[in-house]
Amino acid sequence: YQSFRGNSRPALLASLRSGPAGRFDSNNILSKGALAAFVGYLATIFFGFSVVATQTTFFIMLASTIASAQTSKFSQLNLPQKKYQFLLLIVTIVFGLFLLSLMARAFLSDIFEKRAQNRQSLGGTKTLNAYLNALATNPFKNPYLIASVANTQATYLADLEAASTQNLATKTDNLAQRAYDLSPNNYLIVQKVAKTYLLIANYSKDYQDKAERYGNRLTQLAHTYPDAYLTL
Repeated sequence: YQSFRGNSRPALLASLRSGPAGRFDSNNILSKGALAAFVGYLATIFFGFSVVATQTTFFIMLASTIASAQTSKFSQLNLPQKKYQFLLLIVTIVFGLFLLSLMARAFLSDIFEKRAQNRQSLGGTKTLNAYLNALATNPFKNPYLIASVANTQATYLADLEAASTQNLATKTDNLAQRAYDLSPNNYLIVQKVAKTYLLIANYSKDYQDKAERYGNRLTQLAHTYPDAYLTL
């Protein structure tokens, strides 16, 4: 950060000054992009939190962008406006709408997930439905969300008769296995997966074996953490 204040900040401000009219200035473009990323990052951590690793990486990437702007070579492609203008406009609109739909779905998924967390103490179908809505809405493969859905579904199954819910137990197994496959080295996810299989252990001997396997996996991931040995 001190390096950024002393060296990169003056270079950034200097490069933001517009060059001659009509001139393609690659340095100016990269600097504006770096400044936009800087503002976006600060706005993000204002509503959340930052850690040393992300802050260090951010300032290193910011300084690297400004440094590379001095030597990077760009080419400008001039297309006949009348021939390609409408096509480029359509492509830009479609691509923009696609990106906006991803952001909207991610935003709605966060709302459903927060609603499910608020209803966690109530239990029952409302919490499960909120988690399922969050999972269906999310455009990305979020292993933590998938593990939460599996664990909530397993908790719901624990209060039902095993004979009538075998199909739902199979779906819970698939979700838990999917979450583990996406992030096998994340302690929190593996912990949820292990607890999920513990809740549905009476449905199958295979689930009992998986509960034991993932419980032992926790001790491998955090062998100095006492809670890892108390999960099962």
